[in-house]
Amino acid sequence: MKISKERFIDELLKSCKECREHSMAFWKLKTLALNGDTYYLPENDCYYGVYDKFMFYCFSKDNKCYIPLEELNEFQCISMSKSMYEGIQKNLVDFNAKYGYKLHYDFNFKNVADTTNRYSIQSFDFSDDKHYAIASEIINQGNGEWILPNNLKKIMREPVFDPSMWLFVKDNNKNELIGISISTYDEQLKETDIEWFYIRPEYHRKGAGRYLISEIIKRSAYRSFDIRVGGTNEFYKKCGFIELESNVWASKEGFSLYAPCIQPNIL
Repeated sequence: MKISKERFIDELLKSCKECREHSMAFWKLKTLALNGDTYYLPENDCYYGVYDKFMFYCFSKDNKCYIPLEELNEFQCISMSKSMYEGIQKNLVDFNAKYGYKLHYDFNFKNVADTTNRYSIQSFDFSDDKHYAIASEIINQGNGEWILPNNLKKIMREPVFDPSMWLFVKDNNKNELIGISISTYDEQLKETDIEWFYIRPEYHRKGAGRYLISEIIKRSAYRSFDIRVGGTNEFYKKCGFIELESNVWASKEGFSLYAPCIQPNIL
């Protein structure tokens, strides 16, 4: 049965606080809920949210999915924990699953950053159009125009926007900005998400990325219960991030999420 978005979001917040393994940041799940439909199955104490044929979150006390089979197969895409997905996958038709992680920072990790003074941190100047252009160029890395300067400005409207978490790393020898990191901070969850992290390819494996990560941790560890980043990239693991339960993104052929409310690359 349908339930109010307010009730769903209250329960979603509780779930995210308890498990800390949600595949998307809480604010994104909340935004999808506000723009989609929210449901509750009282006989199983199971909640789920749907945005345009995309079942973006499902949670229950026993971590099982109780959505009726015929309804599940009508979705174009579903996202849930690996263990929940394994309980229903044999009954799904035409879904292709991709497994991924939200890596979580190990607060006991001792990071060793560059100490040669080759690199330094430069805060993003939101009044300088050049900074948007440089950040866009670093993120795109020659692969078209995925993120334009105006797309970056849209991120500033997000409810978790934190200007202190927009950082460049600079090569002091060349006086050049060589990497960008844009993180968000969710006050409700005390959670930091590293959303955009890019280093120019010629600076890979030269300490620049680790130097930038160390500054992110410094600025967020004192106020965060959790610091998260997407993917299974070995670089993040070397910087102190660990894998918890994997998440599944299972979609049908031809599906592409179109959600301007959470995707800044859509103008």
